[in-house]
Parts: sequence; structure tokens; C-alpha cells
Amino acid sequence: MMSMPISKRFGRSLTLVGWLRAFVFAVCAALAVAFSYYEWSTREAMLAKAENDALMLSGSLGQHAQDTFEMIDVVLTATADRIAISDRSLADLYAIDEALAGQLRQAWRIRSVMAFDEAGRQFVSSQPQVQDWVDLSRTDAFEYHADKWGPSLRIGSPVKSPTNDDWIIPVTRRLEKPAGGFGGILMATIRVDYFSRLYESLDGPSGAIVSLFSRDGNLLSRYPPVEGMIGRNLTGRYWKTDVLKKSAGSLRSSSPVDGVDRVYGFTNVTDFPLVVFFGISRTAVARAWLQEVMVHLIGAIGLIAFLAVMGMQLVKHVGLRQISQLELAKLARTDGLTGLMNRRAFDDALAKAWLTATPTAPVSLLLLDVDHFKAFNDTYGHPAGDACLRSVAAAMTETVYK
Repeated sequence: MMSMPISKRFGRSLTLVGWLRAFVFAVCAALAVAFSYYEWSTREAMLAKAENDALMLSGSLGQHAQDTFEMIDVVLTATADRIAISDRSLADLYAIDEALAGQLRQAWRIRSVMAFDEAGRQFVSSQPQVQDWVDLSRTDAFEYHADKWGPSLRIGSPVKSPTNDDWIIPVTRRLEKPAGGFGGILMATIRVDYFSRLYESLDGPSGAIVSLFSRDGNLLSRYPPVEGMIGRNLTGRYWKTDVLKKSAGSLRSSSPVDGVDRVYGFTNVTDFPLVVFFGISRTAVARAWLQEVMVHLIGAIGLIAFLAVMGMQLVKHVGLRQISQLELAKLARTDGLTGLMNRRAFDDALAKAWLTATPTAPVSLLLLDVDHFKAFNDTYGHPAGDACLRSVAAAMTETVYK
């Protein structure tokens, strides 16, 4: 009868060990969650930094494109002025050719400059020996300038030169007759690989790409180059909604050229219909992030393991201490021979029962006597008597709690 209250108190007291174990687990889990959140935030911060770097580099390259096409505009404007005041004699045209050749030796970015009359026939060239075009009358550029008044530049899609298969970008402007009206077009060409070689020389992140587009989405140049992509229209779903509506910005998207997922910075060139993209592979960013994560992970695992081991040692120590205290309390309230509760426990139990007694739940007290025990003890000896008492106590316990 006396063993169950002790076991109940023992079970309740051990809940502290459970709480401590749960606390240690919660601390370790919280550290793991905090580490994961911190590293994920670091990853997002690295992607944001990559976007900012790409945006800054696209701005610098956009300024370079601006300078390049401003130079072309200056050369074409000066050439148009020379043609306007010339009598178009062979001597005058030769002098213009020579002046252009000398000028382009200084403006080395420009491949060639040519002039075509209103019928599309070439009459001026900076390099007469290299004929990129002979008749432009059937081209889009010719039709565009014939219908559109004014000296504005038109940047065409890249084409292959019939002379040496170089990819070139044609830049054209309208020529006016002295008396007014369409007098032909001026054309400057620039090599596509001029831009790609410049982009190759950049000290950018590993796996970075640079692309130069016209505003209508035609790819003018790219590094690294991809066969068959120059001149193609590569506008995506984000082109009109994100790119063309901003002077500059960033986005995350897969490339329409090679399908690689990248973070991009882009810049719309101020005075010309051009867009420059600088892209950084998200895999490259993730690789750099993972290198940092591995270093941090070793430290985090070490810290969590240390806390877990020390916490479990503390739990074990508290558990053993509680068990010892409960065993001592049990021994202090238990009869050593029979295993039943002793007089101290009896007094405590009786006082509590008396205080909680009610008419419907009265206190009952049983006094039991083992008949003829003295005679049994004298006949069989004290060891047998002790065994007898233990058997009686076990029977009583089983009967009361059955």
C-alpha cells in the first residue's frame, strides 16, 4: 500500500529532467534556425550586391556605348557638312575619302564611313578598297531615311560584310540635297567584335556576360559570343514591362541565349536606342556563398554539439540527483523489513486523510495482527519470522491495490 505514492512523486519529480531535456533541444534547434536564417539572409545580401555590381558595370558600359556612338555621330555630321559644300567632282570626293581615312585612323572604333546617293549608289568611302555595300537602295535603312526627315542616327541590326564575313553594325543618317529633299544616306560601320573584345577585357566576376541590345531587342554584341545569336531578336516577357520603362535597373532571369539563371543590371543609353546588360551567374554567387557557409557551418555544428553534450550532461546530473533524493525520501518513509510505509509515513497519511474526510468519504483504519507469530518465530527462528512478515506485507499490498 505504501509504494504507490512514492512512485507517483518519483514520476512527477522526473518531469524536471524532461523539461531540461526539452530546453536543451529547443536551444540547439533555435541556434540551428538562427544559423539557417542568417545564412539565407547572407545569400540574399550577396545576390543583392551582385545586382548592384551588375547595375554599376552596365552603367559604365552604357556610358562607353554612348561615347562610341556620339563619336560616330560627330564623324557622320562632319562628313555630311563636307559633302554639302562639295561639287561632288572626282577631286572633291577623293579629298573627302582621304579626309575620312585620316579621321578614322584617330577614331579607330569606327570600321568605315560611306555615302550613298538617292539611288543607293556609293560615292564616298573611307576605304574604297573594302566594299561593305555597293547598292543600299533595297535596305531598310535606305527606306527609313527616305521617308524620315532629319539628321537622327539609325542603328541597324548586325549584318555580315560581303567582303570578309565580319559582323558589323551599320549606323546611318540622312543626307539632304542642297535644294532640299532626300539626297541619300551616310553610313558608318563598327565591328561587332570591337564591343565583345572590350567586354572580354573587363575584370568582372567569373562567368559574367555582357550584351549590347538595340531598344527593339536585337542583339548587337555579346561576350562570351554564342554562334548564331548576333542580330536575333531576344526580347522576353520582362522587356517592355521592366527594361524599356526604366533608365536603369536590375532583374533576375534566365538568359534567352544560353538559359543560364543570372542576376542582371541594365542601362538604357541616354541619347541612343541601346540597352546594355551585365549579367552575373547566380551559380557563381551561390558558389561564393557556399564557401562562406561551409566555414560558418563547421563553427555552428561545433557550438551546437558542444551545447548539446553539455546540456545532456547537465540533464543526466540533475536526473541522477533527483533519483538519489527520491530514493532517500523513500527509504526515510519505508520500513526496511517489510517494504511498507513506516510510522512517519503513517502519521502524515493519517493527518491528510483526516483533513480531507467527509461524511460521504470517511476515514477507515484497519489494525491487523499476525496470529501466533511469536510461537512461529520461536519455533522456526528469526530469519523465518522475517520472511513471514515480508510475505504478509506483500499480500496486504497486493490486496489493497488490486
